Amino acid sequence: MESCTTSARDYSVGVTAGLPHGHASELGGTAWFRWPLFDVELDERRVRRGTSAYHSLAGGVGTHVRPLIFWPRVNRYVDALVDLGLDLGAIKKDSHLEGRGDGYVAGALDLFAPDVGPFRYLDNGVPGIRLGVRYTAYVQGWESETTFELGLIWRWGVPIDLHRHWTLQRTGD
Repeated sequence: MESCTTSARDYSVGVTAGLPHGHASELGGTAWFRWPLFDVELDERRVRRGTSAYHSLAGGVGTHVRPLIFWPRVNRYVDALVDLGLDLGAIKKDSHLEGRGDGYVAGALDLFAPDVGPFRYLDNGVPGIRLGVRYTAYVQGWESETTFELGLIWRWGVPIDLHRHWTLQRTGD
């Protein structure tokens, strides 16, 4: 039987490749883990100051808003989210390291496979893809950027019905 009762108590892990707007040859990437309300990430990208670009690596933490969790039958296959977070890390500039700090806002649309064969959302998870866009605002004079992202996801969960969970249940009337 198809598991269609997903909710906010699901988990996912994924990787995304990002292309900065106007700098398509500078592919970056992010690996992330998401659980209810929070996510953590490891982000690799090039940052720019003037005409120069430098490699950077940062760890981040964020929170997300996922409005489709209120419609579990839809959310089982599609998830739309807005993500807000902060990254801290290092930038390799010439022969030394500099600190990297940034804030980001991202939007994504995640599409997930149905339960097929051994892949079951409630047992061991299902694959999915992510299409997204991220705006990153750097500190210390580094240029902010917008990145278009494409990624792979593995999602599994412990479902709850939020409508039943958050409304008063009247029994015995």
